[in-house]
Amino acid sequence: MPIDLWQTIGLSAALAMLVATFSKQLGDSLKVVDLPDGQRKLHEHATPLVGGLAFFAAFMANVAFWRMSGTADFIGTTPLIFGAFVFFGTGYMDDRRHLHPTFRLSALCVAGGFVTVAEPTFLLTELDFHFLNVSVPLGFFAAPFTVFTLLCFQNAANMSDGVNGLFLGLTLVWIALLAPWLHGGYILYFASIGAVSLTLLLPNITGRLFTGDSGTYLVSFLVCLGSISLYNSYNGEMPAEYLAVVFLIPVLDLGRVMVTRIVNGSNPFKGDRSHLQHILIAMTGKRRHAVALYLLLNLMPALYLLIDELNLLLLGTVQLSAYGLIILSRWFLTRRPNTAE
Repeated sequence: MPIDLWQTIGLSAALAMLVATFSKQLGDSLKVVDLPDGQRKLHEHATPLVGGLAFFAAFMANVAFWRMSGTADFIGTTPLIFGAFVFFGTGYMDDRRHLHPTFRLSALCVAGGFVTVAEPTFLLTELDFHFLNVSVPLGFFAAPFTVFTLLCFQNAANMSDGVNGLFLGLTLVWIALLAPWLHGGYILYFASIGAVSLTLLLPNITGRLFTGDSGTYLVSFLVCLGSISLYNSYNGEMPAEYLAVVFLIPVLDLGRVMVTRIVNGSNPFKGDRSHLQHILIAMTGKRRHAVALYLLLNLMPALYLLIDELNLLLLGTVQLSAYGLIILSRWFLTRRPNTAE
């Protein structure tokens, strides 16, 4: 395993560095360059959306390596490769021409459904809540619930993008929180995603490249299904509520934004600047401070790993309360009457 691990990290980092080095040429050739518009897109110059290419290249190269070495068999399955191709390809087309939400959602739904039905290791069949000491079998609803979970997570991850360093930092946080549970091939699987994220972090922070929809779609697909497979591998010993608190904030923010848009009569899929990261930027006045606060909020589940017998329900409540206070504080500040003379 140590040799395979270092080979996986080295291969992933090398491919990511290659993409970062030639990001401008790749962006121009693939016609995926994000142009600032002075409204939602406030970056200073045209930026290539090629981060997803690094993740896809690393994933495919490592699948070939793992198959040859006989490690991480669950990763090299045809359904997972197919799903990764569809999620990456859909994201790439969305980067190029902004696909209609219905078409995009349908394509990802079909691909997700195929993967979860064709490969049982990625199917959520039972939810084991340790704090309640109950197990909830999903039965007929297993496939629909799994696909719904995947699509919610994909949209939540995509909405968390838009500020340099945030999505890649968030991916590294997720991997760090899952790290104590990793074993066997899962170590290689998440190490590859982490190596690419870490290698692209500095180029992303400095504005040399963006992950793009191809990156957020693919990474969310890999992280979500990898986490489900990891959860299933423990046969009830891994608390379902732990995964809930690990991924709570982006999914919670997705729900709030979608509901707010619908209530306001807006298109729920139309982008705006009402996400948590935008609220934190408005409150702190600094993007790097906003990113740090966002990541710290998502790092709170680490307390469960550090403090014995910490109640996950309590931890989730604290996370939810912190998120709610941020939203309410911003709402109060924007509606406070101006008393200045």
